[in-house]
Amino acid sequence: MDIAIVGTDATVVDQAAAVARQAHPQWDVRVLSDPEQFSACGSPDGVSVVLWDIELGSPARLLASAPDGTVVVAWGSADRHADITAALRAGASRCLPRNEGWHQFLPAMLEQAARSALTARSRADEQRAVDLLSGTHDALSRLLEEAVIVVNQGGLIIQFNPAAERLTGHPSDRVLGSR
Repeated sequence: MDIAIVGTDATVVDQAAAVARQAHPQWDVRVLSDPEQFSACGSPDGVSVVLWDIELGSPARLLASAPDGTVVVAWGSADRHADITAALRAGASRCLPRNEGWHQFLPAMLEQAARSALTARSRADEQRAVDLLSGTHDALSRLLEEAVIVVNQGGLIIQFNPAAERLTGHPSDRVLGSR
């Protein structure tokens, strides 16, 4: 599990990194003072959790370039409600107000975020596999000389290959989705 801590206040960021490393010594914890370093670090695929300082603004751009399953935890001064809300609206999945004692909650927050990241990555991997198999199946059925008509559990026609069009005389665009 890789954690990126992105923030402008070096003292606070270093403190967060120390807490994360102590609680989870097996994780690779990276400290980045500039959001551009996240893209430039060369391995955003490996980063699963990003602790994002709201002083940097919205994490929307970071999320747009992050791999599936990246979990962003917005953190910052507890009195900056509007910024925290904006970060959550931009896609941050959790929020950690940086008030007195925040470092006590950081290990548990990172653990929850890591679990969410692993679940999201697993789902994304499963969906990519389904998409790949579906695309391969579609390509093969188009090449077959035999008619292939696939009906889902609801009775709707979801696949109708060119051979089925020739056999029935009906074009696939008019048949797909019908019963």
